[in-house]
Formats: sequence, C-alpha cells, structure tokens
Amino acid sequence: MSSVPVAFFGLQPDLSQKIQEALEPEYDGKCATVEKELVPLLQGGKSVAPSSTLGSNAGRAAADRKVPAIVFFAGAISPEDVSKVTVIVKRVAPAVHLVQATREEVRQAGATGPDPAIIAKVLKQKFTEALKA
Repeated sequence: MSSVPVAFFGLQPDLSQKIQEALEPEYDGKCATVEKELVPLLQGGKSVAPSSTLGSNAGRAAADRKVPAIVFFAGAISPEDVSKVTVIVKRVAPAVHLVQATREEVRQAGATGPDPAIIAKVLKQKFTEALKA
C-alpha cells in the first residue's frame, strides 16, 4: 500500500520535518505550506515546488509529485489562518480531508512540549478517522 500524501501547515520547519519522519511510512509529508503553492497542487498542478524545500515533493520531479489527500494544520497556526485555508480547500478540493492537532490534544496524549513522536501518534489517529469519513 502506498503512503497517504499530507500537506503540512506549520510554523516550525524543523519540528514539521521530525513529525513527517515519525509519520512514515504510512503518511507522506508534502510540506506545501503556503496558499499559492497549495491551491495549484490541490487542483492537480504539480509544477510548483514547495518553497520550504521540505517534504517529499521538494525532491521529486514535477511529474512525480503527489497531490495531498489530507491538509494538516499544526497547533500553532492561528484560527484565522485555519479558517482561511479551510475555505479555500473546501472550494478547490472538497474531497481533501482537513485535520488539526491542537496543543491541548498533544498535551493530553502525554507531551510536555513539542514531542514529534507524540504529535505523530495523535495525527495518525486523526488521519485514520478522517480517511474513514
């Protein structure tokens, strides 16, 4: 089974990379972190490489880049930005699942700080639930 492509929206590139590594091999982090990159990708356009240079799409040829099935918002993303991107995703690619893991959810799972392994555990549960819906 191939991995599920996920676009990450986060404010901490190093933490995002560690979370992506902890999600492998089930989930494949794209790191399309800005709106101007996400919209064309969700529409199937693969010519725009991630400006973050992170994630699996950054190292792939345009023809091999994957379109995300899930858009993930890190806990530090503002509610305003989540709302803005949610509206865009629902308009452009309504089948794409939107997932957010709040800091509180990560703390309840046992983290005392930004722990990539615990964040990945929370995300795997949320991603599984989203994909079943």
